[in-house]
Amino acid sequence: MKGIKKYSLFLFILLALVYGIQFAIDQAYKHRCTDKVSLLMKHQVDAQLMVFGSSVAYVQFDAAVIGQETGLSAYNMGWDGVFFVQYNGIIKEFLSYETQCKYLVIACDFDNLGKNNLITRPDMYYAYMKNDNIYQSLHDIEPAKMFKAKYLPGYRFTILGKTFYNHFLNGKKDDSEINGFRPRYVPWTGDSTVKKFDARFDSDVYAKFRNTVNEIRKRNISVFIVMPPVYKDGYDRILNSEEIKNRYRTLAGHGVYFMDYTHDSLCNDKSMFYNNSHLNGFGASIFSHKFATDIKAIIGNTK
Repeated sequence: MKGIKKYSLFLFILLALVYGIQFAIDQAYKHRCTDKVSLLMKHQVDAQLMVFGSSVAYVQFDAAVIGQETGLSAYNMGWDGVFFVQYNGIIKEFLSYETQCKYLVIACDFDNLGKNNLITRPDMYYAYMKNDNIYQSLHDIEPAKMFKAKYLPGYRFTILGKTFYNHFLNGKKDDSEINGFRPRYVPWTGDSTVKKFDARFDSDVYAKFRNTVNEIRKRNISVFIVMPPVYKDGYDRILNSEEIKNRYRTLAGHGVYFMDYTHDSLCNDKSMFYNNSHLNGFGASIFSHKFATDIKAIIGNTK
């Protein structure tokens, strides 16, 4: 009996220690890390015009330019490498607290509706596993791993990599971001030998996308589904480009707008891109001015 009690006490202390360390790491990460996800999770981001998406949002939508030209406060919540199924949780968390937003932009690359089997930049999300919106978006990608990460004591320690701890120990605001926007002034690094391919599409992801658009509209927020410029040679290699765009077009109407820039004049100028699907800083500035002008015209016509 004494052995069982000692074992039980030891197990209790061990579990308490594991949970305590995890709690301390999560809390410290939340307070020391000032990246955009942390700011949003602290409910400190609430602009009239919000931009969500992957790197095609992050490096191409200059929120300061858009704000100046439209007269709206604007913020770019885009992030490298994340597809809709992952940043969907961030949108839903934003909707849970926002009070200022009137217009929400979802910037879409051609793989945006594909099923992603790996969580990208998990270091930004694991501290928020208790948040239902974040957990569900991560669970949709890696269900078994996320279930164990949330409920199995100590399991998260086995999947937190070097990036997490570097960010945790050295997290500081990135001064190169302006209202969440980060331009890339880099030379062309595209690959002209890319073979023709079908962009990824998953019907379940599309259904989630449609549902999220409907949730945004229920809050009386206008939705702009935007396909940013793609360099012409890269665009020509996407076999199902029109099929993907038609999926978005079917959602347009009643406060939802589809804006297609994949045949814009910018798409013919290689000097404006650093690869097939991303404008460099110069191209992003021109595009942001164009986009802001178009948004302003739409807003003016709906008043």
